[in-house]
Amino acid sequence: MPRRVDRFQDIRGGFMKNVIKLFYITALSGILSSCQLFFDQNFMNKTVLNPAGSSASATTNYSSANIGTLVYVPAGTFQYDSGAGDLDTERAFHMSEYDITGTEFQNVTGISDPSSFSSVPNHPVDSETWYQAIYFCNKLSILEGLTPAYSIGGSTDPSAWGTIPAAGTDSPAWDAVQVNWSASGYRLPTEMEWMWAAMGATSDARSGDITGWGVNTGGYTKGYAGSTESGGAQNNVSQYALINNTVETEAVGLLKPNELGLYDMSGNVWQWCWDWLGGTAEFTTSGTPWGTPSGAQTGYAGPASGASRVFRGGAYADYPVPDAYIYFRNYDSPGASHTAYGFRVVRP
Repeated sequence: MPRRVDRFQDIRGGFMKNVIKLFYITALSGILSSCQLFFDQNFMNKTVLNPAGSSASATTNYSSANIGTLVYVPAGTFQYDSGAGDLDTERAFHMSEYDITGTEFQNVTGISDPSSFSSVPNHPVDSETWYQAIYFCNKLSILEGLTPAYSIGGSTDPSAWGTIPAAGTDSPAWDAVQVNWSASGYRLPTEMEWMWAAMGATSDARSGDITGWGVNTGGYTKGYAGSTESGGAQNNVSQYALINNTVETEAVGLLKPNELGLYDMSGNVWQWCWDWLGGTAEFTTSGTPWGTPSGAQTGYAGPASGASRVFRGGAYADYPVPDAYIYFRNYDSPGASHTAYGFRVVRP
């Protein structure tokens, strides 16, 4: 006689199987999440923080009460010039959606807005020195309860750094500034971070830039940030960048952003970077190798010392060719001040 199957027992058995299955799926998901966090923190050197500094997902934009949105830039690998094998891998970070404005600069630092074009509403700060830019970064970090990234003479408190060097003056003491790359606070982007963000990172929308392996090998040749035009074409540059020999800056964010949602990565004002200039400055339209660095890099942050700091992106008074090109690099001494010099900030 066939065995009678108890319907309730069958249903109960199926229910228990599903409970066990759900348990294993949940456990596996937790293990994978832990593995990803371990990888990020130990291999990508990525600090996973929210704006208040506690543990949270870092894959979303941040909001600052003082400078607005900071856009998430994912980790990835890209080619930085035309040299074979000249690749750099960057960890994830967040970058200010706009250039720092004159009002933001004054409110955070307590220093009068140095901008020559202060009559322009919501103008990017200009005429600040590199020294003033790093001073701003630490002041903003302290204001928001974050760990400052920069230290001078062993102190992260800008009030202990002494008087900011006057415009046109370089300072060996300030040039010896140290950076804590794991700090939760604000800092200037490295030159590589700036390039990676400007080309659109993994969201680069130009056909053929990103290989099947996910490496962005073509973004460095773009004619401007946000371009989907082939080669270095600049037919639509005026939609994305104020960079055509105009007489003054304009309000931040008036033109189109790049693929990540970053505005004015090309044009308006040059943007100071952390790096000392290494190798050759790129004043051509070919993206020729810099010399220093060369080959594969991971989180390259420039030479240990130098005479000039790099800035990127071009400015209002420049011409699109070649200043708007993603690979185009320029430089000046850290004490230099000019109506075309501005900056934006990053944090983990």
